[in-house]
Amino acid sequence: YFAAPGLLLWFADKISFAIKTARTFIPEIIEFKPRCGATVIRLAKTGLEYEPGQFFYINVPTINMHQWHPITVSATMNDDVIFHIKRMPAQIRTHVPWSVRLSDVAATAATEPVCVRIAGPFGHSHHHDYETVMLFAGGIGITPMMSIFVHLRAQALRAAAGCVKKVVLVWSSRSVAEFKLFEDVFEAVATQAKMCRFSLDVSETESSTDPAPSTDVIGGVTFDLRLHCTRRDSLISLSTPGSKDFVNLFVRFGRPDIESIMNEYAPIVRGRSNAGVSVGVCGPPTLAFDLSDAAWRHGCNYTSEQFYF
Repeated sequence: YFAAPGLLLWFADKISFAIKTARTFIPEIIEFKPRCGATVIRLAKTGLEYEPGQFFYINVPTINMHQWHPITVSATMNDDVIFHIKRMPAQIRTHVPWSVRLSDVAATAATEPVCVRIAGPFGHSHHHDYETVMLFAGGIGITPMMSIFVHLRAQALRAAAGCVKKVVLVWSSRSVAEFKLFEDVFEAVATQAKMCRFSLDVSETESSTDPAPSTDVIGGVTFDLRLHCTRRDSLISLSTPGSKDFVNLFVRFGRPDIESIMNEYAPIVRGRSNAGVSVGVCGPPTLAFDLSDAAWRHGCNYTSEQFYF
């Protein structure tokens, strides 16, 4: 009898999950990008309804019919849903990670069609309820933060951003190549906002001590996008002669100065509250810990997201 309530809740959860899993798609694009170390899955015209920052459970029957993994929607393009999944290294020699097997499947998708099942969406985002939205990401943790950033820009373009007045996205990565993972998103954002004067060109910015301004104003909302490369041995120019890389910021080198950014957007002033500031993070535990401490000291709302595979 004591176990009955728990079993009922478990059973109800399984039924709810089963109902939501009745969605099967053949991706328009499923591609592994070796330079970025991630697999891109693009589902066309899904008609799915979800909020930015939410996640879906993804199952690839070709790999395992019973294995589901939580993956955040990283972007939407013309009603298409896009996922970016990092190829994670094996923790045990005898075990091949699901993300590695997925990249192998993606490599043969051109000749063997791949079926993808998804369940969701799950989770909820409250960032649109704040005047200042601060988004921090480390590595592939950019996926939920990019989704929120792009959504808020789209809302601003339609003059429907609500109470949001400032948005800053800080993305740090060990490799410049990882920034190329969202090249198409940067191009779309830059084109919409007519920000084509910015480019990602390491050869121009490597010696720069004062990066070009990264802020722009859309519909009364200030947007700030900052990319930080933390390893100088990965600094290689990714630009093709005669081509343009559409991004809103030149790359900055070194780790982001969290305290400086917090002081810029949520300064500690006696008699002033920072309750209208939201700080969100998705990345390594050390980044989450530093931001949790900074958000607490500055009196900001704090949320974090981290998935374990």
